[in-house]
Amino acid sequence: CFVVNIFMIMDISDKITKNKIQTAS
Repeated sequence: CFVVNIFMIMDISDKITKNKIQTAS
């Protein structure tokens, strides 16, 4: 469970950062 949670958080944060980059550019 814990490991899956980490990957989920990383995936979500990665999507958020990509959205921020797209919005900035």
